[in-house]
Amino acid sequence: MEVTELRSHLPRTLAEALTIRKNCSAIPFAGGTDAIVQRRTWAGVPVQFQADVLFLQYIQELTKMEIEKGQIQIGAMVKLADLAEYVLANPHLLPHVLAEIIQEMASPAIRNIGTIGGNICNASPAGDLFPFLYAMDAQVEVQSLAGTRVLPINEFWQGPRRIQLASDELLTKVIIPYAGKATYEVEAGSAYREDWTVQYYKKVGTRKTETLSKLSFLGLMKLSDNGQMIEDVRISFGAVAPVAVRSIAIEQGLIGLSVAQVKDQLDSILNQYEPLIAPIDDQRSTAAYRKKVALRILRHFLKEL
Repeated sequence: MEVTELRSHLPRTLAEALTIRKNCSAIPFAGGTDAIVQRRTWAGVPVQFQADVLFLQYIQELTKMEIEKGQIQIGAMVKLADLAEYVLANPHLLPHVLAEIIQEMASPAIRNIGTIGGNICNASPAGDLFPFLYAMDAQVEVQSLAGTRVLPINEFWQGPRRIQLASDELLTKVIIPYAGKATYEVEAGSAYREDWTVQYYKKVGTRKTETLSKLSFLGLMKLSDNGQMIEDVRISFGAVAPVAVRSIAIEQGLIGLSVAQVKDQLDSILNQYEPLIAPIDDQRSTAAYRKKVALRILRHFLKEL
């Protein structure tokens, strides 16, 4: 039987990486925290890849975090730990809840090698970043030698382990735009700032830390200066459907209501979300548990405003 020799590629530039990707469709390797686990075999046996491997850790172009035209542009190879530190050091740029989300992901060792791009391309319904990315209307930039595409996150991620990435493309950036009630802040480096009055995140797992999500919830709300009227709201769920769950239509129905009206309409709001939450039974939890807890967390979020 003929044995095909596989190669490892360590490009130093994005152009070099895209050339390799075009010529041999090598498997992109970011932090490897999921790629290695998915390909593990017996103890002591080397990990088996079915194609050449394209290591991306030396490409400096993919490790930048920049502000441009009211957008936060995060390189695909930015490590999760570095992203959390950036959020905490720049509270005027991104909701601080993102740092909380990252700090509840895996272990410190994993967060110091895992990347935002790798987490997205792993395309797991339990991916902790997806509720935040959906809530913030995030986009992704993908590149090939033929050009660049920018896609909304909900178009790029198509389901469990399925992403819209051609064999000659690489995910290069995550873009978080600001819109709506945002105000321009020249002093903040030409960034947009959104002051979320309420930022609430809840991850349900077997343990407090170092655990995969049974489900997760993110709620962001901007209230009027007197704290009585809803000016903006984002609500999203993770691990309760093939992709993250967010309904812009339901959110639009909440904007303009008073806090008192929302509390009066709690049952009606939950009934609107109920059919959107369609989890499965698996080794971590049951569909019935996930659905019940997801709706209870949503009720708590709205009731405690």
